[in-house]
Amino acid sequence: MSSGFNRRKFMQSGAAALAVTAVPANAALQALYKDKTRSPEVRAKDLLRRMTLAEKIAQMENDAPVNERLGIPKMMHGEALHGVVTTKAFLKSKGLPEEVGPTIFPQAIALGSTWDPQLIEEVANAIAAEARSLGITHAYAPVIGVARDARFGRSEETYGEDPYLVSRMGVAYVNGLQGTGAARFDSQHVMATGKHYAGYQLSTGGVNGNYVDLSRRMMYDIFLPPFEAAVKEAGIGAVMPAHSDIDGIPAHMNKWLLTEILRDDWGFKGFVVSDNIDIYRLYEMHHVARSPAQAAILALKAGVDMELDLTKGQGYATYKETLVGSIKAGKISESYVDNAVLRILEAKFKLGLFDHATEENPGKVLGSPAHRQLALRAAEKALVLLKNDGVLPLAEGSAAKIAIIGPHGDYVEFGDYAGTGHAPGVPLNAALPKLLPQASIRFARGAEVTGEDKSGFAAAVQLARDSDLVIMAIGGSHATCGEGHDRDEIGLPGVQQELFDEIAATGKPIVTVLTNGRPLIISDVVQRSKALLEGWYLGCEAGVAVSEVLVGKVNPGGKLTMTFPKSLGQLPSFYQKKAAFTGMGHGEYIEGKSSPLFPFGFGLSYTTFRLANIRLASSHIRPNGSTTLMVDVTNTGSRAGDEVVQFYVSQDYASIGRWEKLLKGFQRVTLQPNETRTISFPVGFKELFLWNAKFKRVVEPGEFSLRVGTSSDQLETVHLTVDGDGSDLFG
Repeated sequence: MSSGFNRRKFMQSGAAALAVTAVPANAALQALYKDKTRSPEVRAKDLLRRMTLAEKIAQMENDAPVNERLGIPKMMHGEALHGVVTTKAFLKSKGLPEEVGPTIFPQAIALGSTWDPQLIEEVANAIAAEARSLGITHAYAPVIGVARDARFGRSEETYGEDPYLVSRMGVAYVNGLQGTGAARFDSQHVMATGKHYAGYQLSTGGVNGNYVDLSRRMMYDIFLPPFEAAVKEAGIGAVMPAHSDIDGIPAHMNKWLLTEILRDDWGFKGFVVSDNIDIYRLYEMHHVARSPAQAAILALKAGVDMELDLTKGQGYATYKETLVGSIKAGKISESYVDNAVLRILEAKFKLGLFDHATEENPGKVLGSPAHRQLALRAAEKALVLLKNDGVLPLAEGSAAKIAIIGPHGDYVEFGDYAGTGHAPGVPLNAALPKLLPQASIRFARGAEVTGEDKSGFAAAVQLARDSDLVIMAIGGSHATCGEGHDRDEIGLPGVQQELFDEIAATGKPIVTVLTNGRPLIISDVVQRSKALLEGWYLGCEAGVAVSEVLVGKVNPGGKLTMTFPKSLGQLPSFYQKKAAFTGMGHGEYIEGKSSPLFPFGFGLSYTTFRLANIRLASSHIRPNGSTTLMVDVTNTGSRAGDEVVQFYVSQDYASIGRWEKLLKGFQRVTLQPNETRTISFPVGFKELFLWNAKFKRVVEPGEFSLRVGTSSDQLETVHLTVDGDGSDLFG
């Protein structure tokens, strides 16, 4: 077990004895843990040997209180998915006025749609600074699971349905939270936590916490890569297991996941923190432990170092309540506690908590103009144009009277994990008139996001009739999507579809702006809208970003990171497919094609682009060789704009069944009219390998189809040959 601490070797070294009887804090032995020049590892080992068993176990709970005897500081946790989660009461306790609060950035699914890792790192860096200003040093973010099922409410917390995309965004977010280089874990950064490890998003039926039934190959191909990247590339400090089980083994007692893969294979040196009361759930829900004490033993032996219990005092804290007794009864060795506590202490030393008091200055940081400007830039880049029949962008004078209709017209929906303490957002009906001052812009709600109330229909319909153009601001909310908000149908909630139908019946042109946390089944809305803009949850500057795109001040360039299905029967729907059946049915439904409404990677612009001259530096390489794929991208329109060039790999024949294509690279590029730029992608082991039948990473000799395009369904192909015999691969 490569935990960074070997109890036997440490005991044999004669440095100290790891026993229940601790070395007194004031012993003559030099207190190395107080020496700032020593490494976190050395300091943690020295401190550990001075602790009693009770003091050690106290460190194994989230937000462990300060240990006054030894001077062990508190490591305060906080949610930081797309902003720091706080409450008004918490901010009031810090002496802040009501209008001051954390910056809420676009939700994760929207950040994914930017296809811009550098921007995501900037966002996370700002969130880290705001967290640190409040005394928070341990962030429960990012979510680096891979979306699979749009019914699953927590899809909005992911960056999308592709493991490579999620890996790039996840690494960027971790680097932003933790800092890089000399800034790593400094006073402006926090410890990141990758969650939910792993396969959680494939919960059966799209229901939160349900069991997960997936193959080992699906795990290696789809769900493990983002976590491996976060560990190996970003050095993530903490990992949180999933609520669910895999092949009957709950993640919180899964030694294969938590020790063999995470620590032994990947070399993870951080600590594992449970999800809320999930160790207790080994007893209460999974029924794999006969008591909370047995649940604690199973989790600790598997590799869970810290227990998260947000209920505090309601009987769910298994480590705190049972481990002392279990150790004294000989049911588990204290060495497991020592290893866990060592990792937690190392994290506190890395964060500088022993050496520098956290300087809280929330009034200068929270919701600062610079952070709100960054939130606006992220929202602008996240917007995805899904349809445009020429009505957009809105030119001054093109529509003298504009109606904004729908429940999202006059307020900003932040999505899940935004808290209640954030600063207010800017809604669409407040932002658009500032950009179209000559137009008459009026608002009617028409209906709420949920519920059956249609009393607002008549006023909304009359406003539509009196207008030249209607902007329908519709979608979902934190009441219809997010944790524990899974759905068995994913059309527009409440009576919004009926409202849309009545507005469409007026014959007035409609521009639909969606605010939602999951793909929706909206074929009718698409057909009857002149333009369709996917906004997801865009954060505090949502209305400004949408308005800027509507009027053409910003040219949309975002791309979908989740597939939009045509019908509920297509779920789960994602672009990774295998070859369609060649027999009866031919892989299609009797009702029609299985193709989606909008595919992964899709998004339009107010300009046009052409990809040409796709080529390889070398069309033949060896299995351990590499080459470069190049493509020329030209802006063929009259406006500057962004295009996301996407690179997919297909293996024509392999020793195991392969996906038709997998994303292996992307670049978002800004081009002026008539500008051409050459985009390059490396092609080597990382892009070509597969997990063979023995689950070894190999590049097999043979033919590969390398595909480049602007969407997963709009690709051009160039062929690569990996030279070698390879005849034995196919028996």
